[in-house]
Amino acid sequence: SYAADNPAEALAKAYLCFNDRFIYTAGCDKEYRLNESGNINVPPGAADLFCNGPCFGETQLMLDCVEKLLSNFNFHNKASVKDIRKALNSGCSYTSQRGIYMYINEGGTSLINSSGQKVLTFNGYTAALAMLTGSCLLMW
Repeated sequence: SYAADNPAEALAKAYLCFNDRFIYTAGCDKEYRLNESGNINVPPGAADLFCNGPCFGETQLMLDCVEKLLSNFNFHNKASVKDIRKALNSGCSYTSQRGIYMYINEGGTSLINSSGQKVLTFNGYTAALAMLTGSCLLMW
């Protein structure tokens, strides 16, 4: 593959996707654009603007661009393209998670918030406790 034969060039081209003028054409505000850090800088109150405006679609196009050039790309916060897509879909869903762009990384060990900060590290005990607590709260 191109990326395997030219890893440095593939990475450099993947980074160009973040500011590609052919992707960001519909007017997504720069402050809401996903960058190399992997942080999704959309305040909860701006979810409708981000999700229903041009930003969501343009962000998906940018992720397609990165993934096409480098399928195993990781952002600075260790998130994969798949992690970011999960966070975007969750944050733009019409559930209680709307406006909250969080994901569990591919290793399944850390919960990362939209600022790229690790907020919880899971082990078998905390995962079981979290599920049990959530189930009890739903019944209450």
